[in-house]
Amino acid sequence: MRLREMFKRLWNRSAANDSMIRDVALPGYGLIFFNHLVGEFDSCNSSTPVDPDAFARAKSLRELSVLGSRTITWGDLYAFERDIVRLTTGQELRERLWSVEKRYLSIGTSTDYAEHAKSLPVILATATDDQIRARVDALLRELYRLYTVTSCRESMRNHASRIVTGIMLIFLGLLAIPQAIHAIGSGFTNLRITTLLAVFSAGAVGGFVSAQRRVQGVSNRGESMLDLIELSTLTGTLLAPITGAVFAAVLFMMFTGTLISGGLFPLIATPKDAVPDGMLLEVFSKGTGPSAGVDWAKLMVWSFIAGFAERFVPDALDRLVSRADGSKS
Repeated sequence: MRLREMFKRLWNRSAANDSMIRDVALPGYGLIFFNHLVGEFDSCNSSTPVDPDAFARAKSLRELSVLGSRTITWGDLYAFERDIVRLTTGQELRERLWSVEKRYLSIGTSTDYAEHAKSLPVILATATDDQIRARVDALLRELYRLYTVTSCRESMRNHASRIVTGIMLIFLGLLAIPQAIHAIGSGFTNLRITTLLAVFSAGAVGGFVSAQRRVQGVSNRGESMLDLIELSTLTGTLLAPITGAVFAAVLFMMFTGTLISGGLFPLIATPKDAVPDGMLLEVFSKGTGPSAGVDWAKLMVWSFIAGFAERFVPDALDRLVSRADGSKS
């Protein structure tokens, strides 16, 4: 059942959408801030509130946090703080504008805010409460948009990293099964790893590292919805360990066939005896490998690169095809 659920999420089906909904829930650090606002609300004058509707909404959210009847979301936190702003007046409201400005500038774009403040200046000495409250509302709106999307982005990033890690471990486990069967059959004597299995493993690790770097490298832009779109379209990245292993095997065959050669590349030895009907795959697999220890090291490095740099092997194949077309011409 877990395997089925994983593949549903992998291919962005309904389970992935459910995960996205859960990502909006307020995390632990958000609940700490919510509790801070609860204390601030409790200190308000409840006998004659400035805005009775805002007071009623804030009281309802406070009771929700106490009863725990449903999950508190970022939207609840935004609505709660916004209603507290509506209950604040006078000098305290002016001080709150400074506080919210400082919070926004710590994560937002100071240049954009400076341009906005220049086009719509708010002079605290002469501004009315409504004007100040409108500026605070605008800042809170942008703040909580960034809060929500950033929380979703990090949750999606961690989710993608876990899936890539799971695929990597499953693939390496499948590669190890034949080796384990051989070890059991030989009574755990004369244990060794075959060249092809080592190439597969190095390519898979290279693809895994590349995928993790790509997932973690999604930038934190100001327009954060672009980050979520980029993360939600990383399905190809999740299969990077498998494609990396395939590319490493193709590169190994190119080395074996001397299609790529030189001092930087490994020298691969192959069986010389062949029958008219062809060479057995087992004979080729066991008898093909690096000629010396230095070639082993080169082969492992290039196998890792084949998985890590996803365009390396396809580009090499394109160059071979172009060279063949040029020879025909």
